[in-house]
Amino acid sequence: PAAPFALPSDSVPPAGAVGRDYAEALRASGAPGAVSWRVSAGALPAGITLGAADGTLRGVPTRAGTYVFTVTATSGAATASRAFTLPVAASSIPVDRVLAHLMGAGAPLAASEVSFLDLQGNRNGRLDLGDVRAWMLASGQEAPAGVPAFAQ
Repeated sequence: PAAPFALPSDSVPPAGAVGRDYAEALRASGAPGAVSWRVSAGALPAGITLGAADGTLRGVPTRAGTYVFTVTATSGAATASRAFTLPVAASSIPVDRVLAHLMGAGAPLAASEVSFLDLQGNRNGRLDLGDVRAWMLASGQEAPAGVPAFAQ
């Protein structure tokens, strides 16, 4: 006999991080045909969507937290649901690396780090001093001594 239609435990999505690209396909087993996917309870992390046709969670998370949601998969007359927990961590970047990047010194930040910092500020698609200041204030980072632009 065929296995029942289900969302197996090996379909659990891994953790994500704010500002970093995320793509993870959920998996169904025993589907009698094409599968359609939807979030039936709870909420995905801000910036993440679920592909209705392919069951892929994708996007760039914009807020840290632990998100609990239920996904329902439908294949013909069969349905299967499963609750998932998706933790999204805040990105951690040393202040000296960020400031060196702004001044054009040292190793450049990765694109995901620039995206994360931009999400903390004005979300204009590029890294600027306002983004860094917003990140430092929100995360409780100490301003480097003698840098008045970061004064609170």
